[in-house]
Amino acid sequence: MTDSTQTLEQLQAEIAALKEQRMQELEVASAQRELDQLKAGKMPVEAPTSVGNQAIAGEQIKDIKLASVRQGMNGLFHFLLSPVASVYYGSKTGYWKPTLIATGVAVIGVPLAVIDAGFTFAVAPPITSCLMMCNKSSEKRRQLGILMPEQADAMMVEVTRF
Repeated sequence: MTDSTQTLEQLQAEIAALKEQRMQELEVASAQRELDQLKAGKMPVEAPTSVGNQAIAGEQIKDIKLASVRQGMNGLFHFLLSPVASVYYGSKTGYWKPTLIATGVAVIGVPLAVIDAGFTFAVAPPITSCLMMCNKSSEKRRQLGILMPEQADAMMVEVTRF
């Protein structure tokens, strides 16, 4: 056996061990969540057994993506390029509600544009989208027990490794 073949086999074995370790970590996290729910007096929610860990990880990833939004940059980006910013943050986080509601506000603002020279149309949708995204980001940070987006980035690394 050559050195490269042996090294490849060692790497594959190490990857398999890391995957197994990650699955055990997810099981422990699930058990901890269930225990916390029981302590809070709630009935634990059963996840589907075949994809339970993947569903939990997917929900964690979505929450962490929302928590990692830099709110100052979000505001600046909405100020400069409001429709683009709304779509960008919607695609980045998977949270499209601010984009859709801002679109509705823009539709309502079109008739008002005649009266106020387009001020409502230019200001209300980006403010709506920006504030909704910032509020959701703050809520997810509070739920995850973090303060800064950098902490969410570090959590993302932990969740997405293998």
